Amino acid sequence: MANKTFIILGPQGSGKGTQARFLSEKINTPIISMGEVSRKARERNDEIGAMAREYYDKGILFPADLIAKLLEAELIKMDLSKGIIFEGVPRNMQQVEIFNKIVVKLNILEPLLIYLNISKETSSKRIKGRKVCSICSMPVMPNDENYQSGVCKKCGGKLITRPDDQPEAIRKRLDSYYQETKPVIELYRQSGKLIEIDGEPSIDAVSREVNKKLVQLGVL
Repeated sequence: MANKTFIILGPQGSGKGTQARFLSEKINTPIISMGEVSRKARERNDEIGAMAREYYDKGILFPADLIAKLLEAELIKMDLSKGIIFEGVPRNMQQVEIFNKIVVKLNILEPLLIYLNISKETSSKRIKGRKVCSICSMPVMPNDENYQSGVCKKCGGKLITRPDDQPEAIRKRLDSYYQETKPVIELYRQSGKLIEIDGEPSIDAVSREVNKKLVQLGVL
């Protein structure tokens, strides 16, 4: 049986959420998205909820121990028999450590990392024009069909601009992302568990390239 456990990483604006959904539909495998986990945490009316809202508004990464707690709580509620797609995690070496412990604890197969590589310039350009759903946090780009309507096609929520999607905040987030994520990418590359995809082309072109690589590896 082919391993259907994947990680999809990429800078903001790389389309990792979109590609995760495409892959999920193709192989009938559930997704766990750090964006969705973050949203659920922010909705909590407790200390964790207050912390999550503060980190989110400031554009700061959640601490690794908080991510571990939230991630495991979601995973134990899911049917993992068909595999799992992790979207947006682990994105630094601290997260890799806690991520590996969870994978072992829950008997999840060792994942294959799909990295959507785009330049800082492309990432910044895409982020500046995007909106996010105020309810489910799904990002919506200017070329998406529902961008002008201002309504999320997934849940019907209102589309808004993130508070931290300002030029200086974007630059700091991208600098931090590339610095922290590079060691993760290299770790998976050295272990032979990395597929690197050029994320610059269109959504459909990127999806075709992902499928092509997975077919070549015998995963699809």
